[in-house]
Amino acid sequence: VPADALGVLINVTATNQTGGGFMSARANGVAYANTSNLNWTAAGQTIANAATVACGSGAKIAVRLGGATASNVIIDVVGYLR
Repeated sequence: VPADALGVLINVTATNQTGGGFMSARANGVAYANTSNLNWTAAGQTIANAATVACGSGAKIAVRLGGATASNVIIDVVGYLR
């Protein structure tokens, strides 16, 4: 992704969770909104979703996990916006 990209089209996948929770992606350096890109309700699920996320400086994004859980997160970049 070029450093001047304004946003990215991504596919996010959460797997191997230890319990219910959520994942939120946003531009790096920007406060998190009260939204999520992915939600799961139990341990051991594999769930995916597409998302369009604005980029921060250097075309960076940040991901936050919430809930009483740990999870592996996979992010595939499908495309970018300039």
